[in-house]
Amino acid sequence: MEILNHDLRCVDGRTLHMPPWVEDQSQWGNLELPNLSIADTVQKYPIGSKYIEGDRVYRYAKAGGAINRTDLGVKNGLPQGIAQREVLAAAIGATSVTITTVSPDGAAETGTLVKDEFAGGYLLLFTVGGVAPFDKQMRLITGNAAGAAGNIVFTFDRGLEIALVAGTSKAEAIASPYKHVVLDSAIHHPVIGVPTVLATSGQFLWIQTWGVCWLSCQAGVGVAGNIGLAFRHDGSLSEALTAVSGTVTNQYAGYCMAGNIGATQAAPFFMLQILA
Repeated sequence: MEILNHDLRCVDGRTLHMPPWVEDQSQWGNLELPNLSIADTVQKYPIGSKYIEGDRVYRYAKAGGAINRTDLGVKNGLPQGIAQREVLAAAIGATSVTITTVSPDGAAETGTLVKDEFAGGYLLLFTVGGVAPFDKQMRLITGNAAGAAGNIVFTFDRGLEIALVAGTSKAEAIASPYKHVVLDSAIHHPVIGVPTVLATSGQFLWIQTWGVCWLSCQAGVGVAGNIGLAFRHDGSLSEALTAVSGTVTNQYAGYCMAGNIGATQAAPFFMLQILA
C-alpha cells in the first residue's frame, strides 16, 4: 500500500483531498486544483477524490452514460455488486477475505470479477462470535482479485476485530458509487451529485455533492414554506412532502435557501445536501 503524506493547502478557499489508497488508482497523488468546466477523456484524479470550494463540495466520477444535462442530479447506476455470500475462514487482524461469488454478482452479473472492480467500494461482513449489533464489520475495499465465479480474494483497509467462520459468516459488497454515474429515470437509483459539465460515456467529471446550486424543479418548490426538497425519478427536485410515487422518491436533497419576497418561487437557490 502506497502512503501519501502532504500538507493540506488552501488556495483561495479551495482544497483537494485524495481518497484513501486503493489498488490501481490512476493519478493518485495529483494535487493540482481541478477545472470543473472540463470533462476529462483521460483520467486526472482518482475516482472519489474530494474537492472543496468554499461552501461547495465535489467528487470526481466516471460517466457510465451520456451526461447531457447539468440541471439534473446524476445517479449511481450500479446495483449492489455482491449479495449475501459465503466466505472462507479469516482470523482476527486479517486484511483480506475470500468470498464465493456466484451469478449475478459483479458488473458482468455472472459472478466473474475484473481485477479491482470493487476497489473504493465497501464490504459488509456478517460474523459469528459477536453479539448483535456488534457482529457486523464494515470495511473500505482496497482491491479484489480477478476470477471466474467462485472463491475470489478481497483486500480491505484494516484488520478484522472478529474472526470469520466458513459456512456461517457472510459478506456483501458494493463498488465505488462514483465509478458509473448516469442520468436515468430509475426511481430506485440514488442521486449522488449534480454534474458540473456535460460528458460522454467513459469520460471523467466532477459532480457537486454539497452546497449552493440550482436544479430543475417543480412549480411548488420554494413556495410558502415548501423549502424542504426531495429528488424526483429523473434527478429534478420536488417538495419533500410530496408522497412517494412512480416519479417522486423520498431521498432528501436539501432546502431552498431564499425564496421570492412574496413567498413565491424565485430562481431558486438550493442548498444541496447529499455528502459533505
